[in-house]
Amino acid sequence: MRIKFQFDLSAEERQTNQSIQSAIDRWWRIFVEKTGDLHALFKRQQEWDLPEWMEQNLGAISSNIMWEFGQGLLGGHRLVITPESRRHLRPLVAQILHCAPKIDGWEFYPYRLPENEKMAALTVDARQGARLDQMRFVLSAGKFNRVDIRCVVPVGYPEDKLKATGFVAIESLLGEEILDRWIGYIDYEKAALYPTEAVPAGDLLPAMRRLVQTVIMKLPNTTWIGRAEGSEWTSFKVNPQRGLADYPSRLDLLTQISAIPELHQCVFSGAVVDSDRFSKCGETFAYVKVDGAGGLPPWGFRDRAQIDDALTTALEGAGLGTVIGGGNGLRYCYTDLALLKVEAAVPVIRETLTRGGVSTRSWLLFFDNNFASEWVGVFPESPPPPLENLETKS
Repeated sequence: MRIKFQFDLSAEERQTNQSIQSAIDRWWRIFVEKTGDLHALFKRQQEWDLPEWMEQNLGAISSNIMWEFGQGLLGGHRLVITPESRRHLRPLVAQILHCAPKIDGWEFYPYRLPENEKMAALTVDARQGARLDQMRFVLSAGKFNRVDIRCVVPVGYPEDKLKATGFVAIESLLGEEILDRWIGYIDYEKAALYPTEAVPAGDLLPAMRRLVQTVIMKLPNTTWIGRAEGSEWTSFKVNPQRGLADYPSRLDLLTQISAIPELHQCVFSGAVVDSDRFSKCGETFAYVKVDGAGGLPPWGFRDRAQIDDALTTALEGAGLGTVIGGGNGLRYCYTDLALLKVEAAVPVIRETLTRGGVSTRSWLLFFDNNFASEWVGVFPESPPPPLENLETKS
């Protein structure tokens, strides 16, 4: 299901997207009609089955989208619509919220918001029967431009509650967006004394925001255009699983070179990829995947190096991006890109690769987990690429 980058959709895709858009429009019409009843329910002036109503109406868009009502930041009501760990549905959530009407007294969000210390304490108590005030948190810079957290509790804290309680506390205090995009490893520790660097619950969010800003400030101040070629590149060897009928994502990769090795190490590790952790200039990290099973024509590109050079020249010449890596696989070759404007870069990428005679089984795909269902064919007639089953991975 392609939502964000809709180039040359098939008739089946167009029909699916039209059905989804109709369900979105219907949802908001019904929601507007129900706001009075919702307000009365929250005031305990009415009683009716809210979960069933949400399942019938919001669930008609996708059964994998979760929701949460609460008090708005401006004093009214809020509705959070989130796919939780199913990050590939984030473009769908963005489309739903893009279509949201302006309603007095209502706010809409794509992530669960941070809770203050009092509310977080109530959440921890209600969900885990534990005390938030006994927890302290140690923050540190982690791998892949993420932040690691160590949750420290006193000796004697119930062992069976430690991990679950710590996660609930961190999610409540930081909110879903920070947890989703910036948190790396979460560890747990019992200690007789709290470490001097540990912060209490009420200070976790500001401390986290300061550390995230530190991570961002360390990123280069300029785009990768004109800078990647002069950087020190790192090479990797990969051991792919052989014998598959086809290779989704980059599963056939044998060798890789990179101007941003931490980005590719993040990909190899299976950790969540978010372009904002590797660029503060608005770049989106993507890659061209070319099927080499049938070889290249004698009049076109001879190898991946020529593909890399041609895309570097074309994208940098247009001020739209550059090549930041590449690799060869059992079947496919890959050219990795940092793009400033994806929609504007697509025609440039298509023209360049078409002139080089690449296979119709060639695509632009994305490193970000949020765009795992998105792709653009190099040709209007390009078939869908092999994709992983994201529902089973979620």
